[in-house]
Amino acid sequence: MASQKMTPKMITVRTKPMDKKMLYKDNKLIGVLAGVLICMLALAYHYEWSALQLVNLGILSLALTTTMYFDFKFRIIPNEVLIAALICRVLTLGAFLTFNPNSLLGELIGSLLGAFAVAGILFIGGRFNNGIGAGDVKLFFIVGLFMGLDGSFRVLFYTVLSSFIYAVFALITKKLTLKDSLPMAPFAVVGFFITIILGGA
Repeated sequence: MASQKMTPKMITVRTKPMDKKMLYKDNKLIGVLAGVLICMLALAYHYEWSALQLVNLGILSLALTTTMYFDFKFRIIPNEVLIAALICRVLTLGAFLTFNPNSLLGELIGSLLGAFAVAGILFIGGRFNNGIGAGDVKLFFIVGLFMGLDGSFRVLFYTVLSSFIYAVFALITKKLTLKDSLPMAPFAVVGFFITIILGGA
């Protein structure tokens, strides 16, 4: 009697979908956000920011740090974070209407110019570079709304510069290949902090 040939069963591993609500409660993320807030308060004290500047830059720093976490870990930029930041920016513009109405028009024009300028550059760049995704374009649209034309260009410049320096180092040490891509949000955080430290606001 011929022995029956046994074949190993294929094991299917089912992975749970990413639960964003649980990730927002991640102790590591909460700790990093708390550290960012402390840094922003220290910078506000050092540079003597107004209350509106602190709120504006504080919101953007928290939004960037949260997107950095998701982009670094999962290569996604959550729309929920960007929408929340957008709503907060509308509210801070409303605060300008209440506390500093004379500067509202200039603030609004600067925000819109910054948002569409940097987002437009990245959108065009994404047509030629697959490493630039729609999430990166939307992220810098938000950066432009908060930082204005000049500030958003400086953030973009330092973002590109820091990512280039890291990419060169990673290629030399063979941690990356030319086919690999980098998440942009972590370097946007670097660009943001370099901008406000060097510029003071």
